Amino acid sequence: MTIDEIRRLAERPREVEQYPDDEWLAVPALVALRRSTERTAVVEWHEPLDTAAVLAGVPEGKRDKTLWRLACKLRNAGLPLAWAEQAVTEAAANCDPPFSEATAREKVARAYGQYDPEPRVFPHDPTNEKVSAPIGDVVRAETKLRFRTAREIGAEVPETIDWVAYPWAAAGALTELDAKVKIGKTTWLTALCRAVLDGLPFMGQPTRKSKVVYLTEQSPRSFREALRRAGLTDRDDFVVLFWHETNGADWPAVAAAAVAECERIGAGFLAVDTLPQFAGMRGDSENNSGAALEAIQPLQLAASTGLAVVLVRHERKAGGEVGDSGRGSGAFAGAVDIVLSLRRAEGQGRPGVRVIHGLSRFDETPDSLVIELTDTGYVALGSETDLAVSEGRGKLLDAMPSTAQAAVTLAELLEAAGLSRSVGQRVLTDLLAAKIVTRVGAGKRGDAYRFYQSDDDIATAEPNLSARTPFPIGAETNASDALLD
Repeated sequence: MTIDEIRRLAERPREVEQYPDDEWLAVPALVALRRSTERTAVVEWHEPLDTAAVLAGVPEGKRDKTLWRLACKLRNAGLPLAWAEQAVTEAAANCDPPFSEATAREKVARAYGQYDPEPRVFPHDPTNEKVSAPIGDVVRAETKLRFRTAREIGAEVPETIDWVAYPWAAAGALTELDAKVKIGKTTWLTALCRAVLDGLPFMGQPTRKSKVVYLTEQSPRSFREALRRAGLTDRDDFVVLFWHETNGADWPAVAAAAVAECERIGAGFLAVDTLPQFAGMRGDSENNSGAALEAIQPLQLAASTGLAVVLVRHERKAGGEVGDSGRGSGAFAGAVDIVLSLRRAEGQGRPGVRVIHGLSRFDETPDSLVIELTDTGYVALGSETDLAVSEGRGKLLDAMPSTAQAAVTLAELLEAAGLSRSVGQRVLTDLLAAKIVTRVGAGKRGDAYRFYQSDDDIATAEPNLSARTPFPIGAETNASDALLD
């Protein structure tokens, strides 16, 4: 919407009804603005503001108050923040002398931060069940709360979850991604976005093709590197808003603009990296549950429109269990549907290995998954135990003697391989079942079980050897005692 169009509509006579409806229906926000000034006795208790006159410029001595009233009027009418900024800065430039553009933008940001677009006046529509009965020929908006039965919810909400990125982000749901600094939050999230843009699998799981709107706290210089790593530098369907370009606008207005941008381009995925930065949370405000809920509310509203929303936060220095490890109040985690914590894998020498811990309202999200960033992208390696077993197999075989005469006990073997008891026992179980390792000894005091690497010509299977337990079925079920005694 151009300033000329706003000015042309604002300069028309008050009798809106004489103009064809199709001219107004194209710009619903301006309809609300115009109608809010048609019958000022209902909602205005001072002289109506002449929008056209203000847009043409205000003389010195009246600029500050008048531009503030214009910003409030546009907010009251429900115009998008970008439109309001455009109109108020234009009016400021036309003032005599010109009014500061920065101060004009600050007035818009303050108006949109302090006030809701209320009260509103609407022509009564008898078919609209959400609006109360008319007072004369106009009616103040009055929302009717709708209570639903469980049956209605079951009928209205699809039974299957609409995963945009299975099992990490779902349409209509909020996902929180936490990690310490420089662990790879942005790298992982942009890689996920890259898969979503083309509907390609991500870490072996399906995605649904969608455009993406991404809010980043990074500078263009550093974020370009993240885009390069993710292969996104040539994409027109990945739309970015930099924090430093929000011009001090309040967070609810920024979030609303992001939702509007998603709707404009047809995006189904919204990312906010990081939420505290965009919400303007400073000092100890992250520790305040009220401030946390206020910060996350605009994203809850965004998710209610059907968007898959992922927000990023930093993890506290002390870490902790997933759901409690995010910096600040636990209200953040309580308000979202999925909490993910990205961490380094303990005892790992490979630099690209990470562990995702999950806490979710959906059963599909795993409690723990080991992943690795490779030259071809992220790959899933299984659970932490799976990874430890995979790597422990080689270590155990390297420490395993090759003859029966040199066979060693489990304790000796674990010490030589540098493995924990739980991992060593699982690896040994698999090796025994595959007949790669042979066990000797009676498994009693003075003649403990001992192990050595089997020779293909002489390896034999132990009778009744379970695939998951390194001792005969029916024997004592304590694996540690059975192997060591």
